This record gives sequence, C-alpha cells and structure tokens, in this order.
Amino acid sequence: MFPKVFAGKHVGHPAVQLRRVRTVELAASNIVAYADGERIGALPMTIEVVPHAVCVLA
Repeated sequence: MFPKVFAGKHVGHPAVQLRRVRTVELAASNIVAYADGERIGALPMTIEVVPHAVCVLA
C-alpha cells in the first residue's frame, strides 16, 4: 500500500483512518521521529500544529 501514499490513493483503504487534530502524541520504544527528512528526536513526543506559525514569501 505504501506506493499509493504518494498519489493519495491510500485514504480509501480500510486500515487507514483520517483525523483532523491540532495535537498528536507519539509513543514507541527505540524509535526516532523524523520530519521532512530531518531527525527531530526520540519518542515519546507531543506534536502540535500552531496556526500562522510559519510565514512563506514567494
């Protein structure tokens, strides 16, 4: 199923659930979290979406 992720075709699969949240807690043993290919730290961690936190000029 992983190749379908790149085209967005995984969302209809019964094992996939979509949720709109502002905060998510991730926990697992001996796992390191990455964001956009960059290592951000070991789990457990809490990740929060902060509206208007990033300004992009194009």
